[in-house]
Order: sequence, then C-alpha cells, then structure tokens
Amino acid sequence: MSNNSLTAMSVIVMASTSVFGSVLRLSSQLDQSMAVSEEALSVLFACAPIVVLGAPIGSLLLTPPNHQRLKYVFYMLGILQLFVFGVIKIGSDVKAWAAIAGAIGCAVAGSIFMHFTISGRKQTKDEAN
Repeated sequence: MSNNSLTAMSVIVMASTSVFGSVLRLSSQLDQSMAVSEEALSVLFACAPIVVLGAPIGSLLLTPPNHQRLKYVFYMLGILQLFVFGVIKIGSDVKAWAAIAGAIGCAVAGSIFMHFTISGRKQTKDEAN
C-alpha cells in the first residue's frame, strides 16, 4: 500500500475511534457530576472542522515534490509558535528571553558541531575506502 493510502486509512481509524469514544462518553453519563462540560463540547466542535478539512487536504499536499517546501513551512511555524508563546507567557522579562536565546544558541551550536563531526568522519571513511 502507498503512504498516502496508509495515511488516509489511519486518519479514518482515528476519526471513527474518536467519534465512537465521544458517543460512548456522552451516552453513559449516569451521574451529573461526571457530565461532559459545555466547554469541552465547544472545544470538540471547534476542532472537528479543522480535522475533517485539514486531514484530507494534508494527505493531498503531502507528495514527494512538496516534502522540502512543507519542511520549511513546518520549521517556520515552529519558530513562530515559540515566538508567540514567548510574547504571551514571558512578556517583557529580559532574563527569561536571555535564557531562551542562550538555550537556542547552544542547541544550534551543538547541532552545527555534531554535523561537522559526523560529516568529517564520513568523509574520512570514504577517503580511506
């Protein structure tokens, strides 16, 4: 089976499991204190259209020619998410921003070091052969 077929099948299985679980949970409320809150139902109804529309569109877009572009979009969304989280949660705390910048800098420097170390070993191994 192709990757797109497997992806579509897994989305269908996850969706049916979620619907089945939600129906069971809503239909088996014996005690009012165990009832599903209105807020939980609102979140469910807010997320459902995103999943219903996003999953099929995602499986259509996830083709080999689009892999590199989608990786860049994913990376940019991750950076944007980190920035928005910082703005919302950290605000103007300079020490926290400095700690985050230092952690990101160390991660980038470590990644670059590992890349050159591994590629240097690979190059030396190729030259030996």
